[in-house]
Amino acid sequence: MEWDVFISHASEDKNDFVKPLAKILQDLRLKVWYDEFTLRIGDSLSTSINKGLISSKYGLVVISKSFIGKGWPDYELQSLISREIGKSKVILPIWHNVTREDIMSFSPFLADKFALNSTTSSIEEIAMQIVEVVNPEIYYNIIRIYASEAIRKSAEERTIPISAIKIPNPRHDKLPQLMLNRIMIIQKTLYDVFPEPLRDTILKFRSETNPERELIIWEAIAATYLQFTFAREISIEKRKEIYKIILQFTLVNELDSYHPESIEHMTIDEYIELKNLYKIIIPNIHTGILVKKE
Repeated sequence: MEWDVFISHASEDKNDFVKPLAKILQDLRLKVWYDEFTLRIGDSLSTSINKGLISSKYGLVVISKSFIGKGWPDYELQSLISREIGKSKVILPIWHNVTREDIMSFSPFLADKFALNSTTSSIEEIAMQIVEVVNPEIYYNIIRIYASEAIRKSAEERTIPISAIKIPNPRHDKLPQLMLNRIMIIQKTLYDVFPEPLRDTILKFRSETNPERELIIWEAIAATYLQFTFAREISIEKRKEIYKIILQFTLVNELDSYHPESIEHMTIDEYIELKNLYKIIIPNIHTGILVKKE
């Protein structure tokens, strides 16, 4: 496939919603077929759209009052529906300033599908949910980047108001007790470098589309950290650096050629030891086994 997503939309929705969404998806490293980004002077509109439809893994359909009844958008939608029939999920619908009744009168097929909604979610939130479905590896890399950044900021003395902390809405009402036990071990293992309340850690896993996949990665991170720091006299600053470097390991494709920007508290020998330990504990993370695409 040449593109991750094809965006089907009405031209009236470009400026306020579609173009900003397409730009964010591009910034998040998705390959996006969007007419303003893809078409060039002299291109055949029908040929280019057909190629985009055929060559995209997913079709992002922005359904609005302007979309309903349009010629080209309806053609694109029918093409995507024909691909989805008898196959896995292809269509990712977004309701943009429309109601369920509007969708039902337009397409009962789409009304029955779970959809994102621009009325209840920001463009940034919608983009992240799309990335999670289309390319889970990118999504989980972003989550780990945020965790690494949180460690860096925690070294600064500052007060963060409770109102500024936003916990995502959970996708799962509850998790199995065995999974909760594993989450508790991770949270306790990493608490000295990432002092997050257990309830917040559990809520984050409840918010994941696939909690088990992310749990496997965090178990490996915690195991690497515990094995390296166990029975050693290590300052809290050094422990935070160790944790941050482990997180950075999970974000690179070529671990052997990776070198951190700076090491303040570890020696070179300790860094090499940590890298080798990580490679033993997480041997498959860079071959896609742990973070494979859906």
